[in-house]
Amino acid sequence: MLVTSLAVFLFTGLPVERNVVLYDCCPNNPYIDITFNINIRRRKLYYLVNIVLPCVMLAALTLLTFTIPCEAGEKISFGKLIHIAVMS
Repeated sequence: MLVTSLAVFLFTGLPVERNVVLYDCCPNNPYIDITFNINIRRRKLYYLVNIVLPCVMLAALTLLTFTIPCEAGEKISFGKLIHIAVMS
């Protein structure tokens, strides 16, 4: 059994099955094929930590920008900081 891991998927197995088929037209010639089934499982925590959580945190910071008073000079720099975080 092959067990290897990547960042997004976890390979749980690679079962192999050998099939032999005899057709009516050629009873003396067996047709052999090999079937590989790749079993993989997606890691749920990967998406939560790397995609969902940063989006929620950036949305919360964006809403926090509206609570800063307009007279404060930090409002624009905070907004630019969030913009740079989204772009990178």
